[in-house]
Amino acid sequence: MPGVGSPGPAAIPWGLGVVAGCTSLSRLILRNVWLGHGDDERLGNLLWSCPSLVHLTLTKIDLSSDSMALLANASAKAVNLETLDLSHNDIREMGVEQLCVFLSWCSRLCRLSLGSNDLGEAGVASLGAVWPLCPSLSDLDLSYQRITGMEMAQALSACTSLSYCNLSQNRIQAEGMRGLADSVGHCEHLVCLHLTSNPLGPEGATVLSAALSQW
Repeated sequence: MPGVGSPGPAAIPWGLGVVAGCTSLSRLILRNVWLGHGDDERLGNLLWSCPSLVHLTLTKIDLSSDSMALLANASAKAVNLETLDLSHNDIREMGVEQLCVFLSWCSRLCRLSLGSNDLGEAGVASLGAVWPLCPSLSDLDLSYQRITGMEMAQALSACTSLSYCNLSQNRIQAEGMRGLADSVGHCEHLVCLHLTSNPLGPEGATVLSAALSQW
């Protein structure tokens, strides 16, 4: 399978322009690299010239809300994406609207990793509107987002195809666990719910135990 990968950390002295025009490119991995001057904009242009991308990994490259706007402009070319990893960036709540625009075109998406982007409660809630447009989504990573589970519960109820969901390293307590328990009940294909390092407490653990007995 044709692809370009970067082990990082490193700079990209030749810039992203070298990839443009690779119409058969199916995998692009940029991890822990420094994008050169102008490459933030070229990242969006890249999708226009590489319509065959199936796997796109852009981690630890300081993607921001502005970066997401540039990617959203090329979202019509993301229709073949099956795996999208945007973890360990700086998208934040401000970039979620543009992220949703991008995801709305990804009808074939199976795996989505957004860990460590500080999306917050409102950002995660906004993602709920786009899940019905990604009917094949089975693997979702929303770790390290500062979420309590309340907004996430509503978002999950619209994502019924999930088999794996990573909510580790968040702020989910008993109340949030109650909401999650109800929502996860709609995910009939779920086989793994990752809740490591959440302050569930004794009450939250009881709620989780009761929920597990029903799944």
